[in-house]
Amino acid sequence: MIKKAGAYLYKGKSIMNLSLPASVLDNKSTLQMLADMMGFFPRFINQAVSAKNHIEQMKYVALSFMFAISCFPNIQKPFNPLMG
Repeated sequence: MIKKAGAYLYKGKSIMNLSLPASVLDNKSTLQMLADMMGFFPRFINQAVSAKNHIEQMKYVALSFMFAISCFPNIQKPFNPLMG
């Protein structure tokens, strides 16, 4: 794959058209990946709802997004993003 990418770059072609082997693709759909990442959202969002200060609410919402991104990094591309 690296050799093929190097050949594409050497010829001046875009590597966006390079096909990936199926072994590097994830078998889950994009919706399933988002559901896995956002599993802890209710915990932090409920705290945001109960907070009286708007700044505290924004902190809890930002915390929920940061937690989802940092705890569940996904480095694999979905095989078929729509169907899974």
